[in-house]
Amino acid sequence: MRIKSALTLSTFLSIIIVLTLGITTSAFNLQIRKVTAHLAMTRNMKATIAQRSILGVEFYIRGENRPLEQANLETERLESLFEQMRESFEEAEHASILLEMVSTNDSYVKLFDQFKSSIHAGIDKESGGRPHSDYEKTLYSQIQLKSYMLQALAESLETWHLRRIDSLNTWTTMIFSISLFILIIFVLVNSIWISNKLSTGVERLRQGATLLGGGDLTHRLSIFPEDEIADVAREINMMAESLAISFTSIRNLEHEVAQREQAEGEIRSINAGLEERIAARTAQLESVNKELEAFAYSVAHDLRAPLRSIDGFTRILQEEYEPVFDDEARRLLGIIRASSVKMDSMIHSLLELTRTGKSEFSPTDLDMRSLAIQVFAECSDPELVASFEFDAGALPDAFGDRLMMERVWLNLLSNAVKYSAHSPVRRIEVRGNVDDGMNVYSVRDHGAGFDQRYVGKLFGTFHRLHCESEFAGSGIGLSIVKKIIERHGGAVWAEGRVNDGATFSFSLPRRS
Repeated sequence: MRIKSALTLSTFLSIIIVLTLGITTSAFNLQIRKVTAHLAMTRNMKATIAQRSILGVEFYIRGENRPLEQANLETERLESLFEQMRESFEEAEHASILLEMVSTNDSYVKLFDQFKSSIHAGIDKESGGRPHSDYEKTLYSQIQLKSYMLQALAESLETWHLRRIDSLNTWTTMIFSISLFILIIFVLVNSIWISNKLSTGVERLRQGATLLGGGDLTHRLSIFPEDEIADVAREINMMAESLAISFTSIRNLEHEVAQREQAEGEIRSINAGLEERIAARTAQLESVNKELEAFAYSVAHDLRAPLRSIDGFTRILQEEYEPVFDDEARRLLGIIRASSVKMDSMIHSLLELTRTGKSEFSPTDLDMRSLAIQVFAECSDPELVASFEFDAGALPDAFGDRLMMERVWLNLLSNAVKYSAHSPVRRIEVRGNVDDGMNVYSVRDHGAGFDQRYVGKLFGTFHRLHCESEFAGSGIGLSIVKKIIERHGGAVWAEGRVNDGATFSFSLPRRS
């Protein structure tokens, strides 16, 4: 299952659980409100029954019409409450208590009517009152008994409602707790599953990227299971295939060029006078070199597309699944993105190198001292440049392409600043002289220097004599310098000692 699908399903199920919980809780709350309303009516009944009983006692003692009328009003109110409750009661136990109360109240009303009729029939209107007969006393005793029974039934109904509310509250709390527990367990299990899936996939990508970065272009990453990690793995496999094909073609072309150069050397040593054959062979060599440059340019350009895909997919993983990544997964994704950026920088440098050989050559007279001073001011961070002592001596004018020579000075001076940044002596010296028909220029620094035994590697493509963690760079700047100077018909060389600085020199033909 794809990670996005799993997240969608997880979200959908979580919503269903929350909705179910909400509906269930709402239903229980509705029942609680309904029972609470019945409880309020029951308590009104209790109050009404008690008030009517008090009024009945007052009527029994005084025989006046006022308490009788008020007692009748309380009876009507009680019957109205009975009717309201009877319309909404559903439970059998509840309904049976109510029916018993209605029946008891009917008996109460009948007895009270008989008592009232007996009182009215026997009142001495002249004296305003008389003692109660035994019959009236018996009726009153029965009325009081019915009133007590109604009070007891009302209390029983009130107790039933209270138990019902407690039961509903208990069920509501229990269902809410169970549903919340299930939701938490579900989210936790799903998060662990997705986190493990991402961590495993990212680790698989890291191992594959390490092998490919180490030069094993035959290695292929697994694209199972089919998910977003597999998409990235598929792009990396495509890039590895393209790199393998490109490197094989480049090696074949380099081998062919080497063979042709060897053949030309043999021809020159055997038959130095065959100028036409040498010129033809040279033309072939130049054609092959141009083909090689064009091919390298095309390959480097085409490699940037899969790199962008890798960086894009990795960025999507970081942006969309950041909350479920652990620290290790974030670190591994950072390594993949950093490796993509580094490879893109190398490809950019390779494109720049090939453009150097293909760009238009427009020579003109150049004031080399002014050009060196101008470039030095712009070769690095202004604050860092300002901390250096720059000594530019008298330099012979040159005849060359201005843009190309600016690039030569930029690469040499920026290297001098970079490799001297940690040195206590921040001084850069630029010198020039004329030697055997050639203008010779040199840049001297007092920085990290290098081991003279490895000077042959300095001007090679992507060759570095220092760790990238010490001094950043792509390892192609001096290759560009060498290519530009050779295109002008000159040469480039270097001298240095470890921790004692370095001197980079180049020569250009004097204008005849």
